[in-house]
Amino acid sequence: MIRNGGGAPSVHGVIPWVLGGAGTIAVVSRVVLVAPELPSSGAERQLIDSAFAGAGRTPVDLQLRGYLWLTRGLDRYDSVLLAARELSIVATIVVVLSVVALVRARPAATGVAVAVLACGGPIIAVLTPIGPGVLAAAWTTLALALLTSGRQVLVALGVVAALFAVLTSPFLLVPLVVLVAVRVPYLAVVLAVLAFALQTLLVARVPVEAELPLTHRVVLLATAFTVAVPALWRRETRLFAVLTLVVAVQCVWLRGDVLLPTLAALSAVVLAGLVEALRPAAVLAAVAAVAGVVVLPPGGRWHDEPAVAAWLAENTPPEATFTAPAGLWSELAHAGLGQRVRRDAPATFDVVAGTGPGTAVARFGEYGVWRPDRPSTEDALQRVDAGAQLAANPRLAITDDVRRALRRGEVDLRAMTLLAGLAGQHQVVVTDARVTEPERGLGTPRRELVLSAVDGHEVGSSRVLQTWLGAQRPPYAPSSTRITPTGAVVTWLVQEGS
Repeated sequence: MIRNGGGAPSVHGVIPWVLGGAGTIAVVSRVVLVAPELPSSGAERQLIDSAFAGAGRTPVDLQLRGYLWLTRGLDRYDSVLLAARELSIVATIVVVLSVVALVRARPAATGVAVAVLACGGPIIAVLTPIGPGVLAAAWTTLALALLTSGRQVLVALGVVAALFAVLTSPFLLVPLVVLVAVRVPYLAVVLAVLAFALQTLLVARVPVEAELPLTHRVVLLATAFTVAVPALWRRETRLFAVLTLVVAVQCVWLRGDVLLPTLAALSAVVLAGLVEALRPAAVLAAVAAVAGVVVLPPGGRWHDEPAVAAWLAENTPPEATFTAPAGLWSELAHAGLGQRVRRDAPATFDVVAGTGPGTAVARFGEYGVWRPDRPSTEDALQRVDAGAQLAANPRLAITDDVRRALRRGEVDLRAMTLLAGLAGQHQVVVTDARVTEPERGLGTPRRELVLSAVDGHEVGSSRVLQTWLGAQRPPYAPSSTRITPTGAVVTWLVQEGS
């Protein structure tokens, strides 16, 4: 790309960096806003589990673990995924500043490059997830910026950055070989065959996931081809155009996302070169590049794992254990469940995304808590029989909703046992029998009672209620009793036989 001449810095030379700084803030702000909502990929969930457990040994694992250790990210976030995606933000900063360094010729070129990165929804969607894609893009753009600096020390650092890029994503070996072929024409055929063989080998050996929506992929690929083809005819942008086309062909071949962040950054660099030349093709390229403005990053990820962990801790017995899939395992362990959450061993409850075998006992957006063994029919029949008798007890003053729930067997047996004992000798007013919010609509027994009075006395000053509650023993003892303005809220844990 064209550089500024020597001499003291001028106002004209400072403008690109000002635009670059503003563009960096814009891109990073969008990534920060998208990070809590963007659905996590399978590879991303495996990565954060490995980083949390300290078990991963790949270059990407080591980079993420090193960053979390250095910045104490897990201490600053209640979500492992968001702590990990902070590294994506850092990588995005490196990408944008490196692109600015590559195109810092004229304000127009810099402005277009950072505007494309900031505006494109698909670009934000590929820069946000943590993984080899965004890290490789950061190392690649940094390497290119250093290698084209013209200073010996920076060029040496650029070689190191290029090595890290290849270690992070081995697929970047292929464009490296192609660039050498362009520079050394008499070896072009041999190197082209080598590049093809490398790509074939890597496709067979390195797993690649495709999580980005098809519309986003089409926008990124269309932008790359539209930008790079006319740039081949311009000497200043030819090498970058070749690099962009090779990466674009790799993305088509791979049908995965790992090289898309690098492709987006290279497309911005080449587009800036075209705008700088003021060629008619630049108009078409700019239109294709900013088409991503109307294609928003995918959203809708349920990000409330701390609420799942809090519900499990408060509503299940201390000895209960849980299984959780990749990604959720580290979130629950980080939220305080520790050794109670497992990845694959048999457990009391399964916490899954979607549905699972057994009986659903709670629902949190896309997450469900399932009891592996279905409750027996006898339990339901016992609840119906006991509830019908209890509903007819004249010492119980209950609402119509509570009466229907009792007769249908919808109230927990332990709650009915307490009511039966109290109503045998005392007048009891029950204003509600309910489930917690995550249990609504699942058909689980109502295991929370609201008692407003005993023998005409408010529950807050009722020694009778305190005596009865204190006399209960497991499994009939409630897990908690809260005195509220509406009465005493008595809750039992979720467990078998309830």
